[in-house]
Amino acid sequence: MNTQYLNINFIRHLNAFYTLVHEHERLRANDISLYMALFQLWNLERFPVSLIVNRSLVLKLCKIGSLHTYTECLKRLHNFGYLTYEPPQGPFSSCVIKMVPLGKNESRRHAKNDTHMCGNKDPGTSVDFDTHTVSILTHFNNKQINNFINEGKTARPQKKV
Repeated sequence: MNTQYLNINFIRHLNAFYTLVHEHERLRANDISLYMALFQLWNLERFPVSLIVNRSLVLKLCKIGSLHTYTECLKRLHNFGYLTYEPPQGPFSSCVIKMVPLGKNESRRHAKNDTHMCGNKDPGTSVDFDTHTVSILTHFNNKQINNFINEGKTARPQKKV
């Protein structure tokens, strides 16, 4: 069992992921769904360095119905630098996933020859995401909240008296 854990900030990681999704036009819906399922499992395991994947569970979580699509999505996420995919060594073994920390100031541990295409040039540093994109996404979110309030609805449920 893996006893090493990464120091990951859940919110920063998700914000960085969605910023990268916004900027990375080649990602497909299945890729995003698979990543979110793997991220949830990674979170539940308290962010270990390596994650041993139960394929049938992941397929249920991400709602991908084809084993071929699942494998292609894993390879795409690996090639785009969102994770490291180590295929199973035999017919009855599980694959190993190493999620790449995306948020600022998160610890990163990579193999010597890992290269990632998420925008980071140095494998020892975390991905720096575009602050302009983050401000646009934040503005969009605030605008939606303001529209919701202006329509006479409240953002929080009212207490019953």
